[in-house]
Amino acid sequence: LPRLTHVVALTLPRIIPNVLINKREELIPLLVCTIHLHQDAAQRDILLQWLFNLKKRPQEEERRCILAGLVSLARASSQTVIESELLPHCWEQMGHKHMERRLLVAEACSALAPYISAGLRNSLLLSILQQLLGEDREETVRVSCVRSLALIVAVMADTDKYTQCEELTLTALQDSATVVADSAAHILLPILAQWSLTLHYLQEKLLTRLLTTLHTALKRSAGGASTLLLSALRSLLPYLVMCVATVDEVTDKIQPGLPLAEPRTGFADLCQGLANPAVFYSGEFTVGSVMGAFDVAVKETRWLELDWILDTMVPKLLDCLDLVDVAQEELLNGFIAFFKSLAAGFGKTVTVNMIRPLFVARLDILESRLVNLDRDWPNLSLIPVYLLAVVAPIQSEVGEVGSTVQRFLLSLALCGAPVDCLQVSVSQLSKVPALHETLMTALWEGVVHPRPSVRAVTASMFGHAIRSVGESMTTNRIVPALITLASDPDITVKTATIPVFGTLIEYSTNKEVEDKTYFQLQSLLGDPTVRDSHPALLQLVTTLGRIVSRCDAWFRDDVVVPQLAATAAYTLQLTNQSRRLDLASALVQAFNNAVYCSLSKNTITTALIPGLRYLEQVCSQSLVSHHETVLSMIQEAESRSDIVKPIERSSSTISLAMATSNVGQGMEDVKNRVTKIFQTPISRPTNLPNLQSINIFRKK
Repeated sequence: LPRLTHVVALTLPRIIPNVLINKREELIPLLVCTIHLHQDAAQRDILLQWLFNLKKRPQEEERRCILAGLVSLARASSQTVIESELLPHCWEQMGHKHMERRLLVAEACSALAPYISAGLRNSLLLSILQQLLGEDREETVRVSCVRSLALIVAVMADTDKYTQCEELTLTALQDSATVVADSAAHILLPILAQWSLTLHYLQEKLLTRLLTTLHTALKRSAGGASTLLLSALRSLLPYLVMCVATVDEVTDKIQPGLPLAEPRTGFADLCQGLANPAVFYSGEFTVGSVMGAFDVAVKETRWLELDWILDTMVPKLLDCLDLVDVAQEELLNGFIAFFKSLAAGFGKTVTVNMIRPLFVARLDILESRLVNLDRDWPNLSLIPVYLLAVVAPIQSEVGEVGSTVQRFLLSLALCGAPVDCLQVSVSQLSKVPALHETLMTALWEGVVHPRPSVRAVTASMFGHAIRSVGESMTTNRIVPALITLASDPDITVKTATIPVFGTLIEYSTNKEVEDKTYFQLQSLLGDPTVRDSHPALLQLVTTLGRIVSRCDAWFRDDVVVPQLAATAAYTLQLTNQSRRLDLASALVQAFNNAVYCSLSKNTITTALIPGLRYLEQVCSQSLVSHHETVLSMIQEAESRSDIVKPIERSSSTISLAMATSNVGQGMEDVKNRVTKIFQTPISRPTNLPNLQSINIFRKK
């Protein structure tokens, strides 16, 4: 046998180059047997080189075959052979120019780990993975490193290596490639968390390190990394709950007849896979018994692990939240999701009596900063997080939701601060049917407030509620409030209602609501104060452009397009360049939406084409970048009419005059003809006036 082994060892290096490349893996069993049986270390080394270099760029299936050969060798070899012969080849391949060879090394680390001594695993394999994870330029290799590292950490017993493993995990979580960071969050982090929980390092080391890293990432405006770190923190909440709950202060209360744990709605989605307490917790008591005892204990006492959450973690997270702008939607949603899960995991008592006061104190500070502001506005992300994550999910806190919305509706409006935080809050709160009445009641206080700024902000809030509250709430609560605000003597309040009426057209299917909305838009179009207000006129153009494809055909033909044409003529006469540019830009967008809608030929001829020709003149003078776009729209409109040649400018003037004729019919007559709309629904809007009867640009 030794002689045969020697002959085969000498012959294989001559045979392998002459075997077809896609058939070479069939030689692996022969290579492995020869390496194992050969007595000469030098010859074994040559054959090992052939095994690693069997393919220049081994693909997945081919790497699997090579790894199977390596595992067979490791099983049959001593630790000395593995250390002195097998692993050095892995080390040599780390710097190979081909990604597939480096990938083979990363995969070999996990494949060989069970057959290598703990000392070698914790030193050499960890060093190989550390170098590949930190230096390899291919994300595929780094992903494989993360998986291999997870296996090594799972069997790690050397507590001195914890800090190094934590460092590698943080490195992977902050990797520039999303696929690497995701692998670290879903595979490596849960295993490290279980180890840290066993060592009682979860709060002291892992979570503290993650909180510090998150704060650093937010300070340097690393949005993507911050979002992933926040998601990683949220994924560790099941471990944190068990860390806090499995203490003597809790387990001592476990006894027969213990009440069942309160439902933790929304927390189960985190307790999946490796993060399932039934998987990572192996204590004396069941998870259900522990949580039942926890719910009893928190009503009576506090302890060190619970205090860490209230004194360290939540304050640090609120400091992080202070660095997040409401416009950073993904990050804001991440904080909302985190605190919602935190509240669900620790239950109502902890949330209401311990976490909520921390938020309230911060809200008080925020409100005082708004009042005494002498610099830029502070970030207001705390408001939606408090409303949506802390109080809204708890049924008994409905009143707090309403009072907080009302409180900041007033304070933000009176200070002139941005209200996007409230818009986000109202939009999400309106998706919860149980909160509809509370929300409408809070907003009504803004409708009847004596300050115009509050009423204007309130009007905008209704626009964010319409999408979710349903037809009944829209008809009975929102529409009456909007009608009240639309007749407000202050022009800013009227202006704020315009886009909301547009939202009603887009989302409401109730005929009565539609008819009342059409009437209110016409009233606003005929209002002299709106005509004289540039912001109001600009908002009207924007809203008409938004609804032109969604409104009824009669309203599109008789109101929207003629008014866009009239506004284009008005814009051409403007001498204020800033206002001219504002209106021109809005008109380009509005006409771009209108030109492809279904329109009558009369409307195309008497309003659309004349309006586009006015707009073309404006753009040729003041908005050259959109001139070609307007010319294309004119060409499209003319192709849909009976016009054979371009309309002369004099004809355009006549058409526009026709579109805004019949001035003699006043608004009083209009109101008389539509009074029935506010009493009973109508089947068809034939009794509504055309805006053609109101020349909004007629000089007085």
